[in-house]
Amino acid sequence: MSGDENKLDDKFNFFEKIVGMVSKYGIKKVIASIFVFMLFIMTMIVFVNQKTIVQKIIQEQKVAIDVNNAKKLQFRVKEVNPRVDAILYKLLNETGAARSFVIEMHNGVDNPSGLPFVYGEMTYEKVSNDTLKSIIDDYYKLNLARYPMATYLAKNRHYFGSIEGMYKIDDRLTQKLLLNDVENVGLYSIRGNDIEIGFVGIIYYTPIPGNPERVEGCLLDASQRLSILLDISNNIDK
Repeated sequence: MSGDENKLDDKFNFFEKIVGMVSKYGIKKVIASIFVFMLFIMTMIVFVNQKTIVQKIIQEQKVAIDVNNAKKLQFRVKEVNPRVDAILYKLLNETGAARSFVIEMHNGVDNPSGLPFVYGEMTYEKVSNDTLKSIIDDYYKLNLARYPMATYLAKNRHYFGSIEGMYKIDDRLTQKLLLNDVENVGLYSIRGNDIEIGFVGIIYYTPIPGNPERVEGCLLDASQRLSILLDISNNIDK
């Protein structure tokens, strides 16, 4: 008997077995058995290749996170930074302040239970003239738990007045500002959709020029514009 005939007989015998099973158990039970068998085979394949599959999933998730982070970084560099700069320059012109700035909150490290510490960092600064030295490096990674002004702004949204008046709220921040010869200061919180993002501020080394209420209005406007820019939930899908 040739090889082709043997193969034909094997196929015929297999077909006879299938027909016999259908006759004995019924078509539904046979199909159910085949389904269970296929499911078993698939389960075994997954089990044998579990490590490879898990590693592939983790790698795909890492790639997705990296792509998303890169997208956020590009958005800040190309879209957010120039617009924030424009808002701060506009604030200087409208208020007659010597310096305008933004302090953003961020999570530095956690305590042993996982509760994050809240830090603030001056991320943007503009000055009214080139003779003023930058102070942005003096306000790097501030532990806001040490500065009651952060809590004050979260509750009251703004502070506008003399450095002496600030002393009653936050003596530590007042002493820090005095090192920079600040005389008057304005601060307004920046709130996102769900969280406090930070605050925008202006500094005077002289008495406040013009109408204080108008200056506060300018700070509020800047705060609202910055909130739209710095809240990533408003922008990442745009």
